[in-house]
Amino acid sequence: FKGGLIIMRKLVLVFCFVMFVSVTVAKGGQIAGWDFEEKDETSGIVTDKIGPKFSNGKLEGKPDENMPKLVSFNKGKALEFNGFGDVLIEGSEEFADSFENGLTIELTFQWMPLSEDKKGNIYGLFCKYDAGKTQNNRVFSTQISKGDGDIGAVSIILFEVDDADASKKKMTSIGTKYIIEKGKTYNLKFIFIPNTEVRVYVDGELQGKTDKNVPSKLFLTNSN
Repeated sequence: FKGGLIIMRKLVLVFCFVMFVSVTVAKGGQIAGWDFEEKDETSGIVTDKIGPKFSNGKLEGKPDENMPKLVSFNKGKALEFNGFGDVLIEGSEEFADSFENGLTIELTFQWMPLSEDKKGNIYGLFCKYDAGKTQNNRVFSTQISKGDGDIGAVSIILFEVDDADASKKKMTSIGTKYIIEKGKTYNLKFIFIPNTEVRVYVDGELQGKTDKNVPSKLFLTNSN
């Protein structure tokens, strides 16, 4: 990944402004949500004003260098990421299950890639890691892939346990065409329906879906 993201204990974002993030499960409703309206300037803690299960997320990085900033944006507030800082949000029991009843992830953001960034660069948006912040321990991962010029495509990758061999994982991914433009604000929604379908919506319009190799549950063994 290039840049910082929102990480679910051990949640990850990019060169962008992020205004809203929500996570919902089929049974239980919304389990997390942030509108990034407040931050404690001393501790770097972002206050959760939406989700009932999470109290805050800690901004990581060095002030004035790579720390994500809370800024005025689009008649409200947003986190501004410069590509290096992360937001770490502590886990809970809701994020320690395997999402067997489904999962919906929604966020509002504006992407600002740098002119020198190359085609094929991957920018992490919102991720959940299992037992450590490494590429091999992702449970799900949402991201932007840079195309020609300042156009990107969004996608989600889901990881499933191989029931025949717990040490192995299977991967399913679905994305959009290159429709994300630099400097424009988008609402993005990913919907995971176990054993059925994965969908991607951009500004309320279906932009990608698959019913092939859809996981029954996600990879999650030692979540923290």
